[in-house]
Amino acid sequence: MVRLREAAGLVFLSTGVVGFVLPVIPGVPFLLAAVALLGPSHPRVRPWIQRIQQWCRLARKHGT
Repeated sequence: MVRLREAAGLVFLSTGVVGFVLPVIPGVPFLLAAVALLGPSHPRVRPWIQRIQQWCRLARKHGT
């Protein structure tokens, strides 16, 4: 199950990077999905998840 999650995360990550180059593919949703899948197991992604959670808390607090 862990291998499948990592493989899916890497696929989403590569698709997200390609999405920034090609205008047909939306890059940001794929990158967010990759962060969500890879976050618990990769130490470099964990700070991104914490930052996104902080932004969500601030957005809820300000009613945006």
